Amino acid sequence: MVNWSNFNQSPSDWDSFLLQARDYNVFQSYAWGEYKKKFCWTPLRFIATNKAQGVVGMVQILVKKLPFGFGIGWAPGGPILRFNASMEFSSVVSMLLKRLHEQYPRLLIRFHSHEQHDCLSAYEFRRACKRPLLKINSGFTVLINLKDSNADLQRAMTAKHRYYVKKAKLSRIDWVSGVTDESISDLIDVHRQMVLSKAIPSTSVNHQSLVLLREVLGDENITILTGFIMGRPVTSCLTYDFGRRSIYMIAATNDSGRKVNAAYAMIPELLLHLKKKGIEVFDFGGIDPGNLSAEGVDHFKKGFGGAIVEHLGEWESANSEALRTILNVGLLKMGRQ
Repeated sequence: MVNWSNFNQSPSDWDSFLLQARDYNVFQSYAWGEYKKKFCWTPLRFIATNKAQGVVGMVQILVKKLPFGFGIGWAPGGPILRFNASMEFSSVVSMLLKRLHEQYPRLLIRFHSHEQHDCLSAYEFRRACKRPLLKINSGFTVLINLKDSNADLQRAMTAKHRYYVKKAKLSRIDWVSGVTDESISDLIDVHRQMVLSKAIPSTSVNHQSLVLLREVLGDENITILTGFIMGRPVTSCLTYDFGRRSIYMIAATNDSGRKVNAAYAMIPELLLHLKKKGIEVFDFGGIDPGNLSAEGVDHFKKGFGGAIVEHLGEWESANSEALRTILNVGLLKMGRQ
């Protein structure tokens, strides 16, 4: 018998329990919920225990209120269920949804599990909820195992990627890692130049939001790496680091950087830095097969030799099909996590 209850312990307790699960991720961390609270999301946290009071499930659901008492309950990276690899978890998810629908009858619950897809797990989810009417994320990403040696990581790259890395190194790029105000400004500057050059204004990055992210997540959970040529930033990226996993969240290269393939040289430097930090798994933050506009980015990420992984992905539940249909439109407008 499993019991779901509201989590009322400390933030450190939440993260301590979370890190015991195989499917933990930064988007289910306590700090991520606190960060999203600054942007009008309300984090709800629940924990499931068995008769022996052992933790068997956790979920952090971010709620966005809509008019007339309706809302979206978005659980990026959740629910967390891999505390026991052999557990059949459909009943655990069903009990969670029953509680949520009773407590929040006008809420659409949308999970986005980061656990690797397999038929049995998909079957278990399908017994409790449904695939979404409107999908937000592709469900695919590229993972690099940083426990491999540096030589093995280099050999895993395609020949073309190795060539571009070698060529970029001839430009004598200086690499600086840090999460200072200056490093944030450099990332923003390079990103702004890239957006203007490629005419993609919808991907703007806000300086204030990154400063807030650093304050809430903490310096130890963020990496910013920037490459300089002749003292000027030409490429930069930001990762979220949690436990022994890191996810690639923001990256930009300006015209000067693209001319020398600086972004190709940045990834090996980033992986070396993350390995020194104790990171064991690097997540490239998603690829989008079938999206023609993403082909270039996907090619870039795949060329570094990681494993292409499909997540269990998105699942949803509502009190009625009519409610599910209406609120799917609202969720789609909110965009990607």
